[in-house]
Amino acid sequence: MGSLTLILSPLRWMPDVRNRMKGGYQEVPRLELNQSRRPSTGFKWTIRAIIFTIFALLFYFTYRFVLTMSDQGLSERERAALKEGPTYDAKPTTKKIDRGTRPHMTVAIPIPGKMTCPGPVIKPSAKTPTDVNQVRPADITYVAALGDSITTGSLSYDLPEEFTDDDRNFVGNSFDMGGDGGLETHLTLPNVLRHVNPALVGFSMGKGLEVEHAQLNVAFPGRWSDDFPRQAQELVERFKAYTPASIQSDWKLINFFIGTNDITGICRTNTGTPKDQYKAFLREAIVTIQKGLPRSIISLIGMWNLDFQWRAAKIIYNTTYKCSSNFDTIAQARIVEYREAINELSADSALQSKTQAVVVQRVFDDLTEPLKRADGSYDANFYATDVFHLSKYGNSLVAKQLWKQLIQPVGGKSTTNSEMADNDGTLACPDKFRNGAFEIRNHSMLRLSLHPHNCQQPELRDSRLQCDDGETEIAATVIPPHH
Repeated sequence: MGSLTLILSPLRWMPDVRNRMKGGYQEVPRLELNQSRRPSTGFKWTIRAIIFTIFALLFYFTYRFVLTMSDQGLSERERAALKEGPTYDAKPTTKKIDRGTRPHMTVAIPIPGKMTCPGPVIKPSAKTPTDVNQVRPADITYVAALGDSITTGSLSYDLPEEFTDDDRNFVGNSFDMGGDGGLETHLTLPNVLRHVNPALVGFSMGKGLEVEHAQLNVAFPGRWSDDFPRQAQELVERFKAYTPASIQSDWKLINFFIGTNDITGICRTNTGTPKDQYKAFLREAIVTIQKGLPRSIISLIGMWNLDFQWRAAKIIYNTTYKCSSNFDTIAQARIVEYREAINELSADSALQSKTQAVVVQRVFDDLTEPLKRADGSYDANFYATDVFHLSKYGNSLVAKQLWKQLIQPVGGKSTTNSEMADNDGTLACPDKFRNGAFEIRNHSMLRLSLHPHNCQQPELRDSRLQCDDGETEIAATVIPPHH
């Protein structure tokens, strides 16, 4: 009887719903219960606690089931990383900041570039090279790029009053495509190339994604790697604005940088884009470009590390961001896989020929924390106002290192924190032993570009060939497979 009383007792306060719907109201007659058999208040709260616990457990196990299902898209490396624990130590997250403002960032800091290289190593070839391994920076006629908001120069403002500008894509400041000003006022890769070849075309100017501003920069904010095949087609289309003869005969430098949003996607779904899909998207884009744009040098820029970019705001400002508990571990493992993917593409002989090359740049590979100054403090001016994109200043620092890696030996490319933080605009010079050519030696077969009479049996040492006399060095260039 006690159990029945407990179950029926709420009926004492329930209105007659049917009567209320007819416009009337009658209180349901109260059940005459034995007052001595009513449950105690403590007993009622015990029942409520049990019910709450049951619902909490149901919610927890449902949540764990969803996470388990989402983990089905993880690679073996990422699963192993989860078992090993986080790659980076978590920092306290007690402070929140407005991602749209940053009080200390009041002006853009320009970095002028300084070209002090001797004329012979930066001058163009006497005639247009027919071998990709002989191409000098001054032989590049077109510069182009595929990517996301990093390549569109998002938030790389020139002036404080532009912080609220509706158009946040300052394409003219982009590290690999920006052409605003000139080398003497703003260090970007195109401005370096323009310095050695004033006839360079394709670089971006001003702000906005319209073709008149972006030119051969087909990057688009927020896009994942699955957009690269479309961007490659768009690039081929934009080249139709130039003469067919020029497209066939002139050399092109095309930069790839993608994956930031693929990694961010892990935050929301725990899957993002797996390595094999990432590699397939990039390969399709490469093939499209190589079929439509002869004499292309495709420069693959490796993805940056988690603490250098995604967690920069958290580390520098102790801010919070909402992601799954496994995000840091899975994301860093995926970043490593993306680097493996571009290295595999560079090593794919089907993508290499005498007139085509795919080469990897390791600009960000060795930067494992937010950029630091020489005194050990974080250089927050490197980042844009959202502490996610690059500021105009940061774009210049990256451009300086990208230029250096383009002329560094394959297998010897690297950028340290101190090198990236160095805001002296003096640029590295091409190797005189390479006759100033780009470093694209990523094949296995070598030949001598010079044949001195006193060097009959040269010995390969690192990136050069040294003669038997131990003194004469001659450049080694590559014989790529012919297709």
